[in-house]
Amino acid sequence: MAISDHVTIYKGVQIGSGPDIEPYVSLGKPVGEHSELIIGANFSAGPGVVVRAGTIIGDDVNLIAQVFVGVKNTIGDRVRIGPASTLSYGVTVGSDVRIQSNVQLERIVIGDNVFVGPKVVVIDDLHPACPKYQECCDKSVVEHHVSIGAGVYIGPGITIGHHTQICAGSLLLEDVPPYSVMVGMPARRIKDFRTLPCPPGLYKRAFEYWD
Repeated sequence: MAISDHVTIYKGVQIGSGPDIEPYVSLGKPVGEHSELIIGANFSAGPGVVVRAGTIIGDDVNLIAQVFVGVKNTIGDRVRIGPASTLSYGVTVGSDVRIQSNVQLERIVIGDNVFVGPKVVVIDDLHPACPKYQECCDKSVVEHHVSIGAGVYIGPGITIGHHTQICAGSLLLEDVPPYSVMVGMPARRIKDFRTLPCPPGLYKRAFEYWD
């Protein structure tokens, strides 16, 4: 167990075995009626990480640095979240998920085996800042085995089907069917995910390791 100096852990925080927590981390500050934070084994948090009460975190989760996790979020096992990313509210992250730096997530469900590139933004309001936006739009959904490139914008209430690649810089305004490769602003389907080659020839096809 390694918890550095200058770490604030509030009452109501449960942490599993083997944590590695660097300086200037804040865990479990109560927010409204939320006063508990549950964290699994082998949790690691880099400098400046903030996790509020009202969140559940699984085993082997790594919050690299300056990550902010708000209330009503759930993070699965073996998840890595890159520097300066935000899980604001109502986010569910599955297991074996990699989220890169400067990602902004709110009101989204992410399945297992998903890659989220840097500077991805989820838009959860059709007409900001409507006070009834949660009644207006369902959460966005990213199904399992999806790769989302850098700088992608995901519109409110969008579902991205499984085994899909969203190319960098795309804007998603409509649901994406499974086995799609999407590109553009707004994004369009350009090919079947299962036909993607692996140019260096390291695999028979791209993403073969997800089979």
